[in-house]
Amino acid sequence: MSEAKTLYHMFNQRLTQLCNASPRSLLDGRLLGLEREALRVAPDGHIAQTPHPAVLGSALTHPLITTDYSEALLEFITPPLPSAEATLQCLDDLHRLFIHASAMNCCGRRVCPVSWPARPAFRLPNMAVLTWAG
Repeated sequence: MSEAKTLYHMFNQRLTQLCNASPRSLLDGRLLGLEREALRVAPDGHIAQTPHPAVLGSALTHPLITTDYSEALLEFITPPLPSAEATLQCLDDLHRLFIHASAMNCCGRRVCPVSWPARPAFRLPNMAVLTWAG
């Protein structure tokens, strides 16, 4: 049998196994991880201009709390865990750690629950006005 036919045969066998398996068994042994984004927000509702809380370490090297394209855009990243409950508990713990660290660092304790600005329009220093796109 040629290599292409062997690969096709293996693929076909695996696809058949997946199609015939119960949905629950497909999830057995899986790990679940989440990444959640949130904007740090100043008390006046504008995007926070303060640096990433130093007590959390570098935003570029912390394995669980980092930033995206902006210092104010947080990413909370859970490791792969064996259950949804453990994953959600880890995410809750990460949020609580951030709130505690932010309070100690005086950089504002508010986070917008989405990664898009909550205000329709605002002005950042030396930048054009950004407006709501949706």
